[in-house]
Amino acid sequence: MSSLFSLASLVPLVFLLSFSWSVCRQLTTLLLTLLLFHRYANGDYYNGEWDRGVIHGSGYFKYARGQGEYSGEFNYGKKHGVGQRKFSDGREYSGDWVEDWIHGSGVMDFPNNDRYSLPSSTVCPQLLFALNCLPQLFACLN
Repeated sequence: MSSLFSLASLVPLVFLLSFSWSVCRQLTTLLLTLLLFHRYANGDYYNGEWDRGVIHGSGYFKYARGQGEYSGEFNYGKKHGVGQRKFSDGREYSGDWVEDWIHGSGVMDFPNNDRYSLPSSTVCPQLLFALNCLPQLFACLN
């Protein structure tokens, strides 16, 4: 009879532990979400990995006031690695980044369905895009 009594007395304890485990898991999930997600004072939004309080690893960054978004890899606060950037004017770049700069191979899509491929090269990619965009710029001015 004492073994039944001890089993019966464990039922509330098991229920309490399982409830506590569920609550603990939910609180951990909430805490991790709060740690991974950050909204800046200017309205920018970041959701992703951090290292020592700095954006680092994979993440999603949305710029305030409709200035676009970036999804990809970060290296201590800067776009670095492979990522996709949507600009407010409708352009979309998908490819390599180094220290917040488009660098390496990638593709820039324009709202008018033009597409420019950027091969991996030692030439400054911003200069290549500028040269490729000159015809569009002159067309807009006319």
